[in-house]
Amino acid sequence: MNSFSTSPAYSSSNIAEGFFDAFSHALPYILFILRAEDFKILYANEKIYDVLGYNAMDLQAMDGMLFKTVEPEEQMNIIQNIQKLGQGQPQVKFLFTIKTKQGKPIFLEPTVSVFKKDKNGQPLEYFGIAADVTERIEMEQKNRQLEQVVKLAEESFQFGKWEWTPDEGYIFWSVGAYEIFEVKGEADKKAFDFEKYRTLLHPEDQGKFENHLEKSFKTGEPYILEYRINLPKGAQKNIREYGKPISNEAGNFTKVIGTIWDCTEQSLIYQDLKKYETQLTEAEKVMKLGTWEWDMENDLLKWSDGYWNILEYPENERSKDWFPVQKAYQHVEDDDLGKAKNRKTFIKDMSKNGDVPLHEVKMRTRLGNTIYVVSHLKIIEWNGDKPKHAVGSTADVTHMKTIQKNLEAKIVEVEKAYKDAEEFAYVASHDLQEPLRKITSFGDRLQTRCAGDFDETCAFYLNRMLDGAARMHVLIDNLLVLSRTKRSPEQFKNTDLNEILEKVKEDVEEKIVKKNASIFAQNLPTIRSIPLQMQQLVQNFLTNSLKFAKAETPCAIKISSEILNQKQKFDFNLDLFTEYVLLRFEDNGIGFDPEFAEQIFLPFKRLHTRADYEGTGIGLAICKKVVQNHNGKLWAEGKLGEGATFFVALPMEAQEVI
Repeated sequence: MNSFSTSPAYSSSNIAEGFFDAFSHALPYILFILRAEDFKILYANEKIYDVLGYNAMDLQAMDGMLFKTVEPEEQMNIIQNIQKLGQGQPQVKFLFTIKTKQGKPIFLEPTVSVFKKDKNGQPLEYFGIAADVTERIEMEQKNRQLEQVVKLAEESFQFGKWEWTPDEGYIFWSVGAYEIFEVKGEADKKAFDFEKYRTLLHPEDQGKFENHLEKSFKTGEPYILEYRINLPKGAQKNIREYGKPISNEAGNFTKVIGTIWDCTEQSLIYQDLKKYETQLTEAEKVMKLGTWEWDMENDLLKWSDGYWNILEYPENERSKDWFPVQKAYQHVEDDDLGKAKNRKTFIKDMSKNGDVPLHEVKMRTRLGNTIYVVSHLKIIEWNGDKPKHAVGSTADVTHMKTIQKNLEAKIVEVEKAYKDAEEFAYVASHDLQEPLRKITSFGDRLQTRCAGDFDETCAFYLNRMLDGAARMHVLIDNLLVLSRTKRSPEQFKNTDLNEILEKVKEDVEEKIVKKNASIFAQNLPTIRSIPLQMQQLVQNFLTNSLKFAKAETPCAIKISSEILNQKQKFDFNLDLFTEYVLLRFEDNGIGFDPEFAEQIFLPFKRLHTRADYEGTGIGLAICKKVVQNHNGKLWAEGKLGEGATFFVALPMEAQEVI
């Protein structure tokens, strides 16, 4: 016999050998007897070797004290449970962990009762049967973990499980299902049967629900169904349900199991997406706009309907799938093909901090018509430091190009007329100087020679004549300055506006001191311009602010700059493909009525009398001419008594004049 015994009283010779041997060996459990005082094993069947890995010699060596190999907290667990036997309980069943000889922890579940008592009725020995329940416990733990995962998933993704047996009138709802239907109390949960559930169905969806359920029971095929429910408090939810019939041994379908998912939010998102898709489609039609995606790693494109419309493709030749980029290049005119391919290389090599500028290209449509398009691209996905996926939009600007060409022709005409007017103004002002000089010269001689012979009235008339001639001389000089403010390509140079400002401050230093003025300027940029005209521009703005300063307040002039973004260029009606700097000249002077914001730039336009403020009213007109020469834009804002701000948008680089 291979059983372990540390007591001669329990040898096979003292018990019905055949029966005990057979019974002990056949049991799938550990059979043991313990001494009550120290839990020493007095006897154990050979199953202890299979379960724990200890042989008879191992147990003999530890004198049957297998109890000491158990962890202290588990020893306390065993003691507390077995002590209940001494308190009148006939048997105890509990669970504890123990390590095998190889160090693997296992779960044992012993059932223990008193085997022998002393004369006072206290236990001397215990008899027990222990089962290795490790597999069961681990399975239970996995089931509990799985239940927790499922519960968490139901909470996170708003879905639930259910099981329905129509013949028995039984239905099971998981916690997630109750959450979806907003059933809270235990009494309400018990009352929430299949009929109660059907009352929640939206009236328009009840027929659809019944038909799917009936068909599934007849065919045994699973079904997926979306429908609406109306909750008691008035809210409506969209439900997606999956159901599968289950058959019994006879092959009859007796119940249905499935899941439900609250897809209300997703349904609303889908509805919004459909709405936005419709709006985009309509916008593409009206604006002649197309959108597209670019798989940059595989060089594949996908076009919207709007883009296919731009290229005049018939419906039967359009595709919703990806296609090679080469298809797009087939539509690019030969003279723009190199530019388009260079742009592609630039985009695929750009870094995350790069900015993709707008791109204009000439194309041929499917029907052979020539069009002009402008494209905008944005990279939305990167693979490391390389662009991976991009989206973009393309607008058909052919109509705008036609308008632009017509405007260019008109501008040429206007420019010619303007040049003719400039030449006339120059010649006229130059020719006026000679008779004006004679009037002034003879007037001065007359005043010098005959001053004593004039009465008071004649002297007054002579003085008024000389004063008018002097003002006429200043006006003619200013008109000459305005007519000479021309643009010539060879005059353009890199111009540091900070240096220009310092020169101007030196020139008007006397006026700055007289007005007790402070000039605040940030670091201004360097642009490609005509330096002398930039000096005229800055000087006229400063002298204008100094002239119209408040008498009782120290003059403060602030000069700042910024590079315009795409939105600002669009808002200011500037060329989107050109980089601009915006200069601001802001003062705290007397300001002006906003009604006159455009008139103040007209030649000789004055808002005040000469008695109040000196000048000819041509300074701001010269500023406007300078800005026009640089293809920029000029405007002003102001309020009476609150100062004025002049805005100048200038290209960073010189542009061709049409």
